[in-house]
Formats: sequence, C-alpha cells, structure tokens
Amino acid sequence: MNPIFTISNTNNLNGYSYDEFTSQFEKICEDHIDTGRAKKFAFIVYDFHSPIKKILQDMGAFVELDRLSGKNITIFYLDGQLNKKVNKQNKLYENLNQIFLSITDQNIKKIPFIVFFDFIDGDIENFVCYSVRDDYKFILHDLTKAISKELLTMNDQSEKKTSIIQSLIKETPKILYTEFIKLVLKDIIEIKK
Repeated sequence: MNPIFTISNTNNLNGYSYDEFTSQFEKICEDHIDTGRAKKFAFIVYDFHSPIKKILQDMGAFVELDRLSGKNITIFYLDGQLNKKVNKQNKLYENLNQIFLSITDQNIKKIPFIVFFDFIDGDIENFVCYSVRDDYKFILHDLTKAISKELLTMNDQSEKKTSIIQSLIKETPKILYTEFIKLVLKDIIEIKK
C-alpha cells in the first residue's frame, strides 16, 4: 500500500502539481519493479468524501490490504486532508478519477473501483478493473476479493509461462540431438562423396 499525500504535512496548503504527481508515480513504479517490491500495480479510485477514505485510514484494514498484496502488487491511493482550502486537492482527485474512468473500458461507469495495471517500459498497460461498493460494510471485502482475484490471475499466468519454459527445456535436448545427428550424417555423406 502506497498512499500519495496530496497536501504537504508541513503547511497543509502545498498539494502536488499534476506533473509532480505523475513523475513521482512513474519513479515509484520503476523502483518497485527494479527492487522486486511489485510485479503489478493498482490504484484505488474513489471520491474524497467516500467511506473508502475511512477504511484506508483504519490501520487494521491498511495492514490487511498491504499484507495481501505483498510483494506482488503495489496499491496506490490518494490520501488527502479534510480542510477548507483543498481546491487543488479536490481538483487532483477529480482529474485522476476522470482519467481512470476514461481509460477503463470494462463497464466501470462510476467510482469507487480498483484498477490493476502493468508498468512496462514507462507505459501503463493491461488494465483490469473491479467495482467496489461505496458502503462502509462492503468496502474492505470488495477490495480484498479484487486483490485476491488478481493474485490468482498472476499466479496462473506465471504457471503457464513456467510450463512453456519447462516444455521448451525438455524439447531442447531432443532438438539439439536431432540437429547434431543431421550435421554428423551430412559430414559423413560429404566425406563419402
């Protein structure tokens, strides 16, 4: 779990500009991949006044989501502060939510939701979205269910890649042996000529 604070802790007025936020976001993704802290990423998209904010600030829920995602998925979310002078923060939430709503083509029409994605060579790819009910009783359940499903999908894909590699390894000696025999036979035939 990786909160992104929209307001500086020192004076409560300095929010990230959109450019600062995106550059930090990219750097975090690159660092997490390079250091083995994540294979995939997610963003919890929600309205600032949603009950999700309370869930994400609950230490027990935070720890549960963090442990579940482990070193496989880094989960981002905006963490702002309730304050009367938060126009920049509200705009950041609105902009980010609109961006995620526009790039998801999986029948997600409204927030809240969680979107999973890959970060490949500086690009965000392979979006998968799950709706989250905006009801305090169901939020944690919906988030853990979505993360669990995505972890299973990651494991299935990993097993498929492993089985393909294993089958290639098993076939390689046969291929090499066959090619070796052909080369030897070719040399023998050429020597006889």
